[in-house]
Amino acid sequence: MKTGRDDEFSGGGTLDPDTYEVPPEVLAAVMAGRTVEAVKLLREDTGLSLREAKRVVDMLERSHGGTRIPDAPQFTEVGGSRALIFILAAIVLGYLAFRFLGGG
Repeated sequence: MKTGRDDEFSGGGTLDPDTYEVPPEVLAAVMAGRTVEAVKLLREDTGLSLREAKRVVDMLERSHGGTRIPDAPQFTEVGGSRALIFILAAIVLGYLAFRFLGGG
């Protein structure tokens, strides 16, 4: 049973996909793969229900699927785990040098 609330703004209007302009921060979150943040921002902007906002974000993800903006390296990406290992090794070597060569 559909109540109509899913398609309404809190102010009583409806979301017209032909005239509604997606806020840049919502689009940026979608393109960065941050779905939950995109849904939250869209709901704050429009007053849509969780269900309808998720539906809109899913549609945006499908239409912008190949244009994901890369963010910080993930540990599953090439170089991401190497960088973490390098940082940890530098910390350990710094500690050992401090401990045995001078300070304490």
